[in-house]
Amino acid sequence: MTVKKVLLKSLDSKINLDDFYDEGLFYILPTEDSLIEKRVNYIHDKGFLKNIKFMTFDALFFQTAPPTNPNPLYSFYVLKKILRKYFPKEEYFHDFSKNIYDFFNDIFVEGIDFSSLLTFKDTFIKSLYEVIEEYESFFAKKNMTLYKAYRKSICQLKIKTLIVDGFVDFRYWHLKLIEDISENSDVYIHLPFNLKEFNLIEKNLEIFKKMGFEIECDDAKELDSYLKGKNIEIIKGQNFYNNMVFSYIKKSINESSIKNLSIILNDKSMGELLYACQDLEELSFDLDRKIFDFIGDQIKIYFNFLDKKNRDNIILRTQL
Repeated sequence: MTVKKVLLKSLDSKINLDDFYDEGLFYILPTEDSLIEKRVNYIHDKGFLKNIKFMTFDALFFQTAPPTNPNPLYSFYVLKKILRKYFPKEEYFHDFSKNIYDFFNDIFVEGIDFSSLLTFKDTFIKSLYEVIEEYESFFAKKNMTLYKAYRKSICQLKIKTLIVDGFVDFRYWHLKLIEDISENSDVYIHLPFNLKEFNLIEKNLEIFKKMGFEIECDDAKELDSYLKGKNIEIIKGQNFYNNMVFSYIKKSINESSIKNLSIILNDKSMGELLYACQDLEELSFDLDRKIFDFIGDQIKIYFNFLDKKNRDNIILRTQL
């Protein structure tokens, strides 16, 4: 019988890795930066690394790819050739191809059916479905798979304990990996965000309950109780002040050493506006993305930039 626990804890709670047997221990963090910091701190405190595998979900995701998946460089080359047939007049073709390649990967990771592209009235978006059909067909004829079967080789990783730490939100395939791994391995999900009126993690808690996870939580506290005596300023503003908010954040970052910064929103529309205007101040952040119609919106934003034919703008602003 495996252990499946969600640890909903206070902001200052930490996972003690010494509480877990190190053989077969996989420790998953949200970003490369947080991973490096955690690994360096562990080595500094202990003097050695033991057998703990510090990873991001993307790294774990890649390790579960079956041998029938084509090399990414090869698949990108094939996609470029197909795109050239459909969009022969595209001026910045390499950048265009790279963003379509990333776009296809993104909607796969989010678990969105490619056929949903056909539901849009925009002819360009519909043509992308024709591209992906031809793209997948090319590899199917070679008995190779695209965007499929990423979970078949999990048992080969020999995971005894999986610890997932510090995630506010999870992608579709991350949840699928957690679900599959939890069938044969102990899984602990540490969520140090137990705050009153902080509802971003509620949907995840419901998902984990359905997977059979036990929810272990401390009493929720007010955010203000963590801020007393600390040099932290809360910026509150209406939607139309978003650019000003980002300008203030940027100024603060430039004037002092800030390692971590979070923006807590209680309004979805405000989050969407922040996401749209972050480029204006050359800042980026992770956003809780449960946006069902993001395909059309994001691809249209991308092509608005393409219309301007400004290479610098395209490179800087085309993260789908």
